[in-house]
Amino acid sequence: MCSSSQIENLKRKLDLFGCCVESRGKSGGLALLWQKSVEVQLQSFSKYHVDASVRTEESDECWRFTGVYGEPDASKWSEFWHILCRLSQQSVRP
Repeated sequence: MCSSSQIENLKRKLDLFGCCVESRGKSGGLALLWQKSVEVQLQSFSKYHVDASVRTEESDECWRFTGVYGEPDASKWSEFWHILCRLSQQSVRP
């Protein structure tokens, strides 16, 4: 499991930008880290995902990054799938 303080320390140590969704219970949490030469615009996040638009210096093309942490509790799968379906409808980017 990772905490936001661990991610902040890692960002400083490696000279990176980033964001973190704190771990809850048994979850490991989510973190998205990037170099300063990469432009990242955070679109949305929840306890299950991080969604961002990404552009590198080498390419003017923008692409989409979505990191997902699946819900282990079957009683909460419908909420998780609802979020994934909503995300799929929000962008036509690869």
